[in-house]
Amino acid sequence: MVRSLSKFASAKTLCALLMAWCLVAFTSSVQAADPVADAATAAADKVKAAAKELLDKDIETHKAKAGPAGPMSVDVFSFKAENGLYYTSEAAYQDELAIAAIYAKHPASGEAVPAPAGKKLDSGDTAWILVSAALVLLMTGPGLALFYSGLVRRKNVLATMMQSFILMAIVSVVWALVGYSLAFSEGNAFIGGFRFAMLAEVGGAPVEYAGTIPHQLWMIFQCMFAIITPALICGAYAERMKFSSMVIFSILWLLVVYCPMAHMVWAKGGLLNAWNGGKILSIDFAGGTVVHIA
Repeated sequence: MVRSLSKFASAKTLCALLMAWCLVAFTSSVQAADPVADAATAAADKVKAAAKELLDKDIETHKAKAGPAGPMSVDVFSFKAENGLYYTSEAAYQDELAIAAIYAKHPASGEAVPAPAGKKLDSGDTAWILVSAALVLLMTGPGLALFYSGLVRRKNVLATMMQSFILMAIVSVVWALVGYSLAFSEGNAFIGGFRFAMLAEVGGAPVEYAGTIPHQLWMIFQCMFAIITPALICGAYAERMKFSSMVIFSILWLLVVYCPMAHMVWAKGGLLNAWNGGKILSIDFAGGTVVHIA
């Protein structure tokens, strides 16, 4: 009994000593407030706030000199700057340099210089979109051509196949002449204008819609969907429409139905493109609205 009490007292004493050691270690780790350090920190914060205020003032002054933004338009990054990036114009590049100089003028603000707004072509993205465009084209010919020709009588097989192949040629021409411009240039909420008619400003530089691939490739990729959409309609009038009537109907349908729908959903300022200047938000990444509903 006495031995048990002795062991208990020894353990209790050991625990008390351990707690006392922890308390001393914790107390010693807490340093007393240093008035000098606190004053230095407060002074540094004050200098940083003053520098930030001057930076914001200089930025506002620079923007005021630049003037108000112009009307909404599709940005084509046609100017290649010394840094290898593409900008909408040389003035846009110079404006970016001026903004960077203002930030460098106020290093005490601690604000980082904004990342360059220029676009850079990406070889991987370009190769992928080229392959994608080719796959969409193969869906029309021979895809749809063989599919629809297998649904008609033997005497109409060739005519049905040629409907798909001739649309590949006709739609490509109409798209290059005016279709692409009506679909993707700025206009009103329902249809675009003629800025890109005859493929004006459509070159190797990137465009706002796809900043890492050439504008020409973006036009070609969208052309593939413009081709396959009227080709899908061929199944509705197979064996029941003359070839010349089919051509006229497809051209009119492309200009009157497809181009306005593509503009409203995908183009800048389109009615259903609230992500880019529109009023109604629609989510169409695969053409469900533009291709299949139209």
